[in-house]
Amino acid sequence: MAGGAPAPRPDILLPFAAEEDLSSGPRRDRLRHAVICVRPESNRLPYEAEILSVLRARARVTYIANLNGRLFTEGGILHSRYASQFRFARDPRAFLELYPELALAFEEHFGLPVAEAPIRGSLGDLSEIGLSPEGLFATIVPDSDFLAVEGQTFKRIHGVFIVNYDLPAIARRYTPSANVFVALAEAEADSDDFYDDLNEAIHDMIASHSETPLVFGAELSSLSWHERVRRTYHISTNRLQAMLDMADFVYPGVSGRLDVAETPLGAALVRAGAITPEALRSAKETQLCRLAAPGHDLANLAFLPQAGHGLGFGELCRLMGSIEEAARIAGQP
Repeated sequence: MAGGAPAPRPDILLPFAAEEDLSSGPRRDRLRHAVICVRPESNRLPYEAEILSVLRARARVTYIANLNGRLFTEGGILHSRYASQFRFARDPRAFLELYPELALAFEEHFGLPVAEAPIRGSLGDLSEIGLSPEGLFATIVPDSDFLAVEGQTFKRIHGVFIVNYDLPAIARRYTPSANVFVALAEAEADSDDFYDDLNEAIHDMIASHSETPLVFGAELSSLSWHERVRRTYHISTNRLQAMLDMADFVYPGVSGRLDVAETPLGAALVRAGAITPEALRSAKETQLCRLAAPGHDLANLAFLPQAGHGLGFGELCRLMGSIEEAARIAGQP
């Protein structure tokens, strides 16, 4: 826009280079990628140094960048990364009608029919709650008042069920003065234990130094370390999530992010004929995907970032093919 601020650009410290064809060959099932990024609250040099020291000891670092907060808001990273969560938080009842599995999970956990429950999206009017976005984010509730299902959350506060309670506070953190350190690492490993081992090593390194405290560490002390670290940094937890993370955070140049069909795994799935580039992009944008069962019926629901745990390349091909077939049955583009 004329006269406005220049478009935000990533500060690329180590450029990303295209990968080899992974649709065949011995590395196909062994090569793992992981994206690690800090939160705005922990974007300080000590965290970056500790994370890089762990990565370089265990993997090959293939991309490093600092991303300005405007890239998350104006550049669309947040809405890409939390696509289903934003839709659910804007119109929770329409979302529950579209995905009855979520409504059933709600009723089983809270013992209350969805139709009778005071359910509010976190992006709507929450004046009755009397809490700021930070208040919603920081309020800790017992397990009986909290449900996480298929990437979505319900938190009961003052008798009201807040859908995806953390989105308002997350969005507010990505100001023009915020910068986010992102790194991409790759390694050959026999299983997806690579991700948990890498995560634990980063946690142990950070937690062992007073200058890199875990964000909300004291407040979340009752949770497992896996849950506590999520407010300090993000790390991919499986190959499929790493593919999606790369499409959100990796900039081959300053003009735009990496296409999901051009990530190493995405390109391999396309070359193997498991899914078309268009269907892969659509699945990423949807996040909550139907699977096609034998007999060409629509079956289970899958939250894409969590759907790839422990799957080999052949299993990932079948999963993505099932998603594309389900979309075709449903008449989606």
